[in-house]
Parts: sequence; C-alpha cells; structure tokens
Amino acid sequence: MLLEKQEIQTTLYEFTGIKNIDIQRLSVKRAELFEMWRKLSFYAKKSKSFYMVYLYYFAVNIVRAIAILEYENEL
Repeated sequence: MLLEKQEIQTTLYEFTGIKNIDIQRLSVKRAELFEMWRKLSFYAKKSKSFYMVYLYYFAVNIVRAIAILEYENEL
C-alpha cells in the first residue's frame, strides 16, 4: 500500500531535507523505498533489543542510500 501524497512529502522532508520534489515524478519503486524506509525507522524506535535496533538502522541506512541515489540519478 503506497503512502498518500502528503505523507510522502512529509517523509521525504523528515529524512532527507528535500522540500521541493515533484511527487508526480516519483516512481512506484522509489515510493515503495520511502515507505520501507519509514516502516524500518518506526520498528527501530519501538525495538527494545540493542542488536535489533542496530540491524534496523543498518537496513534504514541501506534503503536511504538507495532511495537518494535513485532520486539523484533521475535529476
């Protein structure tokens, strides 16, 4: 399930600082990456195990790098 337009803009600004992004140009792949990024961040904050938090944030950073590279390659 994809995020709504406003949620995507909020997520993008919250994690990347990118304010002016054309949501219409956002591909399904990148929208799903941002949604995965948001969910992993949520689970990392809720986890009580140090190792699970570490693994979640490691995964978040990988997804973040992929999402930003995807966005920059299309500019």
